[in-house]
Amino acid sequence: MLLDPALVHWLATGDPSGRAFPDLPTPHARLTAYQELVHQRTTALLGPTGRLQFPWPRRLGTPPWGVCRELESVVDLRSEVIGPPGAVGSGTRYRSVLVRHLGPQRFIGLLEQLAAHLGESRPGVLYVGNAWLPRHVTLLVPGSQRRGTLLVYDPGQGRVDRLDTAGLAHDRGRVGGWTHPWFLIGPVGHVESELGRQRDRM
Repeated sequence: MLLDPALVHWLATGDPSGRAFPDLPTPHARLTAYQELVHQRTTALLGPTGRLQFPWPRRLGTPPWGVCRELESVVDLRSEVIGPPGAVGSGTRYRSVLVRHLGPQRFIGLLEQLAAHLGESRPGVLYVGNAWLPRHVTLLVPGSQRRGTLLVYDPGQGRVDRLDTAGLAHDRGRVGGWTHPWFLIGPVGHVESELGRQRDRM
């Protein structure tokens, strides 16, 4: 979302700048409308990139494959609008990995690999939930303090915190009130990573 300057401008000001954005009175209303649009795209038969995807009942939330297609469209948009700044470019693909029943060390290893491949405009995603179901979707971005550190944005609370990697690996940490990691989603289009290899083995 924040990689599209016209979209950011509309969210903040309401000025569509020639784009087909709806006329809504407040930033909250505009953000809600945008989130609804994204949810429609991520659960539809055709994803935002035009690729077929398995349709999903919207009442069950956002499926990982829909998130992958949405992120691919955002990264490609960044390449078209701003130009390829180093690691970012058209063709980046995202993959999801089921991590619910991985051991703590394997889960931590995947997070370390993921952290190495995230960037300013290439975020990751973490699904968390209870012991039985994934219930919440959060955004992962690299931390600036130390290499390998991950920050997690929780849309339910509207805040960014350092990810408690060890706590989450042992079902002790909490992200948005949830203790169990379910899916990791990360970019694999430009580099071969453990995330991609893990996905291929599943």
